[in-house]
Amino acid sequence: MTLELLEKFSDALMNFENALQIQLKSLPSMDSNIAQTRIRMGFLYCRLEDADKASNEF
Repeated sequence: MTLELLEKFSDALMNFENALQIQLKSLPSMDSNIAQTRIRMGFLYCRLEDADKASNEF
């Protein structure tokens, strides 16, 4: 994986983390948008080869 791609994945992950924090404050805990954000974060962690963090999101 190239450095440029790693940076893009890291930026995307940061954006998902920010979105998740907003969602957790403003949506019911079982809202499907929260689940979708966590799943997307899990896939990003998989691409970054961080299985432990990925499994926490799934």
